[in-house]
Amino acid sequence: MREIGKYRGKRKDNKEWAYGFYIETISPAGFHGVAIYDPEIGDIPVIPETIGESVGLKDCKRTREYPEGQEIYEGDLLLTPHEPCSMVAWCSCGWMPFLRDQQTEPRFYLGRDVEVIGNIHENESQGKSG
Repeated sequence: MREIGKYRGKRKDNKEWAYGFYIETISPAGFHGVAIYDPEIGDIPVIPETIGESVGLKDCKRTREYPEGQEIYEGDLLLTPHEPCSMVAWCSCGWMPFLRDQQTEPRFYLGRDVEVIGNIHENESQGKSG
């Protein structure tokens, strides 16, 4: 089970992102599912594979929509100064951009100068290694 924190997941009904707390649901009939709980909306059923936890950091790009930077979530694809694309993953030292490409072995990038350019759920060809 995941710990309490801020999460996002793609809604089952319209495939839009839902943000809030991760919860597991069990119906009276015994159906087990996952949802994001938004205090203003309530339980929002989401596609389990799309759930990602906030890493507690924001990217370095400043826009009108994100004046302090865009929040980074597990599964986000990032642009770094040295690599065209990386993915956020967990390591023993915390959340880190995990560089993945076809020419080199996976490795962690320790810099903070990253920009969110998508995520593995919407940019599947970029999110897969091989």
